[in-house]
Amino acid sequence: MRGKMTNSDIMMIVFTAVIATTGVIGAFIFNNQLSVMQGQLDAMRADQRPWVSLSMQADGPLVHDGNGWNFLIKYSLTNAGKSPAGDVDFLATMIPWGLPQPNNDGLPKQFPDVTADVHTATENICNTMQAFRASGGSGQVMFPGEQQGQQFRVHPNGPISGQGFVRDFIVIGCATYKFLGDPVTHRTVRIIEVSKNTYGQLIDLRGETVPLDGLSSVPHPGGTFAN
Repeated sequence: MRGKMTNSDIMMIVFTAVIATTGVIGAFIFNNQLSVMQGQLDAMRADQRPWVSLSMQADGPLVHDGNGWNFLIKYSLTNAGKSPAGDVDFLATMIPWGLPQPNNDGLPKQFPDVTADVHTATENICNTMQAFRASGGSGQVMFPGEQQGQQFRVHPNGPISGQGFVRDFIVIGCATYKFLGDPVTHRTVRIIEVSKNTYGQLIDLRGETVPLDGLSSVPHPGGTFAN
């Protein structure tokens, strides 16, 4: 038959509980300190890493020729960060805005949601750049404050139906780059909408040339983002 606990038994239980509680508190404090330190390291890394900005504008006519639809743009890349950026490159594509209208009788009364189409085209163009890098291709190195830019002729990734009319073409530019010594590929995306500057006039998908002074170029909603 078990007897009553002695004072030493009680002291041992209390001591064990204190040790266990201290261990839990110590582990919590240690994990919290690790989290704070990791946050500080992430903030320092974000502050010191390269950040490549992208600007993009119309620089020529919208053309339909033997190579299909194409459009001349001018783009500029700037390393606005504090470290060199490696494997810097740029690629662009264009897609028609929504489903074609059967007639050129003014703007459609309802504008379709093209978010999914834009997202898919953006992922395709950026992933094409990353796949090129993964296969051994290399881009430019840009030092902090350095700026690069030139003309670029944009083509669709695939054939565009020759029937009907569209409000505009959505032009998507993607710049990809890396922090030197870091395998992660970063991207900066700029998206613009290009249409005729005469209100209500649609683009004939059967083919036409619209001169630069006959075009209107505006940012696509939510069309600039970077990681």
